[in-house]
Amino acid sequence: MPRNLNVNRTADMATSPPIRATLDPEVVEAWGGALAAYRKRFGWLYVVGGGGMVVGLAGQWLAGKWMLLAVIPGMAAFVAAAITARTAAPKCPHCGELPYRPFERGVDPYSVEWCAHCLYWLRKPW
Repeated sequence: MPRNLNVNRTADMATSPPIRATLDPEVVEAWGGALAAYRKRFGWLYVVGGGGMVVGLAGQWLAGKWMLLAVIPGMAAFVAAAITARTAAPKCPHCGELPYRPFERGVDPYSVEWCAHCLYWLRKPW
């Protein structure tokens, strides 16, 4: 059963929770499952891409200009991971939209606490 919580924090308006947000345990549980699936599906891409970039840059520093060719696949994997993960970010279980505003950039899905569209909590507020 959803219940409304009155929340009033003195943080920045862009990052503070809405005055009235609805807490539904089913939505919170579904969001946790969506984040786990997202991490399982895309987490390895960041490891491979970031590792390739680190190895390539270290090799370039040690061996010279020819190791730059080792950086290019790592950079390509990292960029592909970022684009793919951004386009496949988990949606709000209640309204089906991205839980942040459309033009926000660099939003980490793991740090989102409530949906900006339907004002449902995605994590427990305590």
